[in-house]
Amino acid sequence: MKKIARYVLPLAAVMALTGCRLSDVKADGTTDEPVWPKIEDAGVNYSGSQYGIWPNWDNVRMIEKGMNKDQLYYLIGRPHHLEGLFAVREWDYVFNYRQNGVHKICQYKVLFDKDMNAQSFFWNPVGCNNQYELSGDFLFDFDSATLSSQGKSVIDGIIGGLKTQGVSAVVV
Repeated sequence: MKKIARYVLPLAAVMALTGCRLSDVKADGTTDEPVWPKIEDAGVNYSGSQYGIWPNWDNVRMIEKGMNKDQLYYLIGRPHHLEGLFAVREWDYVFNYRQNGVHKICQYKVLFDKDMNAQSFFWNPVGCNNQYELSGDFLFDFDSATLSSQGKSVIDGIIGGLKTQGVSAVVV
């Protein structure tokens, strides 16, 4: 019995402490106040000089409400922080990017509803990597000036992201 307690108690303490730094996620996958983990605590730190990943921004822009964890995992990989072991409803990422040649880091948070479908998305700082570069190759069908269905989906995803960030103006 003492041997079991020796392993179970530390594990329980770690799980309890892990839960202390999480956002209060409601059943509908929303929160009034997102809690951000420390960037330095990201589980992705290969050489000690950079945290997080350099994501494929086209994949990030494809993320939308209703996606399940497997779909998100396919697009941007596993979450970068240990949010817990079971029924986790919050995933946090650390992304690297360049803006005007300067290396920047931002955090991305996904909240899941009770059915484990993505419902809320947050950026820290708000609006980080707010530059969108679109390729006309996939927005339009060949020899057409009309948006393709895939192009509409991409534009809708960008608009949804801008609304989530509270953007009030767009410069083209």
